[in-house]
Amino acid sequence: MKKEWYIAFWFVFFLQGCAQEKKEQTMNILTNSQRIDYLKKNIQRFDYEPLYQIKVRTDYNYQILINDFPVFTNFDYELKGAIMFNINKAILLSGKQKLEIRIYPESINKITQKEFLDSKGYFKLQITQTAWRKDGGGLEEPKTILEYELPKENKQTGNTIDYAKLKSFTDSLSFEAKVPYILQGWTDGEVFKKEDSLQLKAQVAAFYQDMINAYQKKEWDYIRTQYLQADKEKYQAEYITDENIEKFQKGLENSKIERKFFPLENYKLGIYGNGRILCLGTISGENKGYSALGYHYETKEKIGDSFISLYLYRPKDSSQFQIIR
Repeated sequence: MKKEWYIAFWFVFFLQGCAQEKKEQTMNILTNSQRIDYLKKNIQRFDYEPLYQIKVRTDYNYQILINDFPVFTNFDYELKGAIMFNINKAILLSGKQKLEIRIYPESINKITQKEFLDSKGYFKLQITQTAWRKDGGGLEEPKTILEYELPKENKQTGNTIDYAKLKSFTDSLSFEAKVPYILQGWTDGEVFKKEDSLQLKAQVAAFYQDMINAYQKKEWDYIRTQYLQADKEKYQAEYITDENIEKFQKGLENSKIERKFFPLENYKLGIYGNGRILCLGTISGENKGYSALGYHYETKEKIGDSFISLYLYRPKDSSQFQIIR
């Protein structure tokens, strides 16, 4: 164990230096106006722009994946009840979409989880389709696409499921979605091998550390350029207006928040997107399940913690990671 830790630490240290050197050599860092112009020109507009959303009601912890991409993960003791979130960023094109539901025991407090699921626990999920009205009147009345709740019987055996004896439960379904756009996403990415996990974990950690360094130095143009392609696809998937493109792209430098990043530790390598996406997620404590790229902040109005999504892939014709979500 000590040897593996030493190798991983040395590898991260080595790659950090390489990343810093490559930053100036290979990245064409775009200014705010250049990025905004690029995004405005590359976001298509459509007559009808459907938005898909998921609503979850549960007292369990859980993770929801669409097409093997995690659209929402919740291990937060205080975040219970009904939660709704958009899922278009994981829908790359029209057709059948894969839904995977992973359920875990509920949290007792900020740090501790129960060991088993509860026979009295509940989990309900609903997928709806809506769209922004072109007259500015908000969202259309949502149409239900799929409804789900924990099954009472095993699909294969027909036996009654005793959830009180399970430490987790996973179920897979599918649903149809119709969207006017096509996203490339991670489809051309390299498929990573599990046997390379130790090396990949060190490489991904080096990328995360480079981003932390950039935030601490307030290198906003560098950060936004790194996220440019991810932003383009997310803005397209959610039909972000030109006005909001400007607002979002200027948000970092206009923010008065002072961020104190958490140490990059206590994380695991996540592999998603059918083996094409890598990320780091915290594995225990009150921030379990969140991105390892997290920070504490304090303002006059609010004190809290925030976590920045950072999902990487490596195009087949490239040797470098790129942010895809």
